[in-house]
Amino acid sequence: MNDKKQYFVFPLLILLFTAFRWPGLLPVEMMGFSPVYAIFFCAGLYLRSGRAWLGLLAMMFISDVVVTYGFHKGHSLMFSFMATNYAMYLLIGLAGWFMHRQKQMPVLIGGSVLAAGLFYLVSNTVSWMGDPGYSHTWAGWVQAITVGKATAYPPAWMFFRNTIASSALFVGAIVGAVKWMEARDHLAKVKRGELLGADA
Repeated sequence: MNDKKQYFVFPLLILLFTAFRWPGLLPVEMMGFSPVYAIFFCAGLYLRSGRAWLGLLAMMFISDVVVTYGFHKGHSLMFSFMATNYAMYLLIGLAGWFMHRQKQMPVLIGGSVLAAGLFYLVSNTVSWMGDPGYSHTWAGWVQAITVGKATAYPPAWMFFRNTIASSALFVGAIVGAVKWMEARDHLAKVKRGELLGADA
């Protein structure tokens, strides 16, 4: 992706990410449905500038602060597993980077789904380790990654479903949009070349 374009595309995606986390915007059954997994996977695919990555992380942090302190007052960032989440976001970005030469849409979507599934597994494992509401046994871990706590709604499997579905949907949309822009730019260059040839 053209460096200038990426500075416009990813801020728009961060705004979309923030909107999806806005309290009351989506039904609780849609919790976990977010473009964030696709944002970082596609950042790995397309961002090559360190400055662009720093900008992306800064915008993500601002989004977290706005949502956490603006609408969940008293809920400390220290206890929201931010460090784990950010580490996993970067790993999702690394997965995208490893696949940046891949051109086939189904393969890219499949890679993003695997990365998002790993994010779900790790984040729920960290929750299981730190939450006294779970028994620290094999059965307790299985509970954490499947149904979640008995008193919690929605159940954990809905988060998994929404994580996978949103990753596939948004990666498909972003990669499709990038391919369309690249095809449009290539066509414009071909036309300019034809015009220059005609003028000569």
